[in-house]
Amino acid sequence: MAEPGPPDASARLSAPETLLRIRGLSVGFGGPPVIEGIDLDVGAGQFVSLIGPSGSGKTSILRVVTGLLEPLQGTVDRAVALPDVGFLFQDDALLPWRTARQNVALGLRIRDVPPADADARADHWLATLGLAGYGDRFPAQLSGGQRKRVAIAQVLALRPRLLLMDEPFAALDAIVRTRITQELLDWVERDRLTVLLVTHDLEEAICASDAVAVLGHGPRAAMRARHAVDIPRPRDVLDAKRHPAFGPLLRKLWNDLTAEAPPSPAAREETPDRMSSPAGDSVGSSSSSTATDEAGR
Repeated sequence: MAEPGPPDASARLSAPETLLRIRGLSVGFGGPPVIEGIDLDVGAGQFVSLIGPSGSGKTSILRVVTGLLEPLQGTVDRAVALPDVGFLFQDDALLPWRTARQNVALGLRIRDVPPADADARADHWLATLGLAGYGDRFPAQLSGGQRKRVAIAQVLALRPRLLLMDEPFAALDAIVRTRITQELLDWVERDRLTVLLVTHDLEEAICASDAVAVLGHGPRAAMRARHAVDIPRPRDVLDAKRHPAFGPLLRKLWNDLTAEAPPSPAAREETPDRMSSPAGDSVGSSSSSTATDEAGR
């Protein structure tokens, strides 16, 4: 069985700018493969979104990249060491008995950063994400948006070169979600962080990404398409929706997702500006379903 590439996997990458390369990846859980023959490249400094129906194995791909899941076959080559890979989950996973500062500093302390330095870096990232003065609060004393900011600070404090995100903003309301997405996008553009995002929200995928990869229906889900996002950077999340390239790409992604799915009576009555994907997600809204990849988990 193939394993994620070692830290020196860059020697096997044909292009030096490719930070992550996946070839022929198949994952299963005792039955037919959930995904089969997946190829995906993510360049250094590139933001790539991965979309697809629920159960198509999107989360499984992220888990294989981090070494949390053993594939049936295929290769995953990273041009970065595993400690340089950050993973932002849908749930914030903060420790309730630790303050915001302590949660952010935890990974740094595990890496033997002196406590005073770890706390200072934690305060820096909390302030960067608009949480200056919140370091002594416990998760139960924070709103959902504030907890998500703490979770982001926890990951970014480790200075990852590759950031994997599994629907991290799905449970947030539209306003908070847009603000946090913009903050993250600004940071990504400023420091050329490489990102692979799993999302059900087509608008989010377009507004944030340089490219969007589309998985088909499972089992044996395959990569259906990859589309470049021709919206220049630096990018404003709201302004991106008014760019001439936004509408046509939204339609392409919608068509890709529904190509294999039989239309329901309700789907036939939907209007172009308010579409629902097979997973139940609104394409015309910045809110998305909180459904996760059941088979992929």
